[in-house]
Amino acid sequence: MCLDCGGRTDGERITRLDICSYTLTEAGVAMLNRRVQRTVAEHFPASLKSAVERERNAGQTRPTVVEVSYRNKDALVAAGGLLRFEKLRTLFLECLANGMGTQASVHVGEQEDYVLLGRRDRQIADLLKEQIRAAESVLSDPVGPALQLLGMNGRAEP
Repeated sequence: MCLDCGGRTDGERITRLDICSYTLTEAGVAMLNRRVQRTVAEHFPASLKSAVERERNAGQTRPTVVEVSYRNKDALVAAGGLLRFEKLRTLFLECLANGMGTQASVHVGEQEDYVLLGRRDRQIADLLKEQIRAAESVLSDPVGPALQLLGMNGRAEP
């Protein structure tokens, strides 16, 4: 039904015409065609993967990931059980995250944990070591953190 004249017609007899259309700008076409690099290791936790992507989008070309494993895990689990170790681990990570502040972010994995550093230099390395010692000093039993510098593929770097 036509709202102007009140006329009626069969919908199949009306010529169809698209009145809404769009075209992508050159920037939009370039964005859709760019090669997406998915070099972040699959075993990294989801929070770490998204944090790495945020760092890359902010212009950080090579975010630094440090893997934290626990040398004393087996002894702590044998002595007090898995729950006790997990509580110590959680407290350790909370203290580490608070100590590092905005210089790094801490991400919990299944077996290992990860620290994403905002930059890669001597000062941040010294700060990380200092905060690791401080975080472990508040624990009733040491968890024995071992650090390993990783590439985005999850492999150890020198």
